[in-house]
Amino acid sequence: MKARRMSLKRIRSAALLSSLLVVLLLVPPGARAQEVTLDRSVLGGALARPPTSNTGTPALPAGFPPQRGVEVLRSADPPLKSAEPSLPAQPEKPPGPPTDFQQFAATSVGTLLPLFGRDLFAAPPSTFAPVDDLPVPSDYVLGAGDEIVIRGWGQVELDVRATVSRDGSVNIPRVGPVSLAGVRYQDLEARLRSAVGRNYKNFELVASLGRLRSIQVFVVGQAQRPGLYTVSALSTLMNALFASGGPSPTGSMRRIELRRGDQLVGEFDLYDLLLKGDKSKDLRLLSADVVF
Repeated sequence: MKARRMSLKRIRSAALLSSLLVVLLLVPPGARAQEVTLDRSVLGGALARPPTSNTGTPALPAGFPPQRGVEVLRSADPPLKSAEPSLPAQPEKPPGPPTDFQQFAATSVGTLLPLFGRDLFAAPPSTFAPVDDLPVPSDYVLGAGDEIVIRGWGQVELDVRATVSRDGSVNIPRVGPVSLAGVRYQDLEARLRSAVGRNYKNFELVASLGRLRSIQVFVVGQAQRPGLYTVSALSTLMNALFASGGPSPTGSMRRIELRRGDQLVGEFDLYDLLLKGDKSKDLRLLSADVVF
């Protein structure tokens, strides 16, 4: 019986020490020194009779502040992470392979130099605003697909929105067809006044352009994205260059040609724009033009 009592005491002592060790390990180091103080009397009393809770499990010994210990454990918990997923970092687009001239220059200067002016075409074409809402220049040439808006009052009342047909004419009620193909915008009202004046007198008339037609141009040669492009009739050579991504790394920015049929309409040097801000040689495009 005496040996059995000794073994029960050892088992109880071992269970209590294990419980105290777990509690001490869970409490942060600073809290152990400030919050937990166990003297010999408390430890001796606990070893002699381990306290139990209502549930039958070993409870904390007298002198240990359970509520403050719980607060310390709660304050030591790591903060919860946000459940919102973070967007992955977008990898940078690697630069293209260096050209032969870049490699040749690198042998002299000791570093790989970027191509001058390539940053002008780094943005995609979608960043450029369309040219449909720009004022129509006076030298704009009317063609099939352009919309004409006519207002007239006096002896004749006119409120007409007509589209230039494929044969280059518009049909005006009580007046008849009027040929407008090849007419400049600055001469539009004079042409319409002359046509209406054959049947009516004492009237006033104003005319403007509504929706403009689209044209197709070719971008060929050493271009970044050569091909056939559909652009607004108000587009210029620079608009076609931006749409196609500009000259390729093996091309040149110094000599960009605009060809119309078998004629060379003009040349454009991008260095005039980059270094001087000069855009005076930027030419307006016509249908079937070739940018080379």
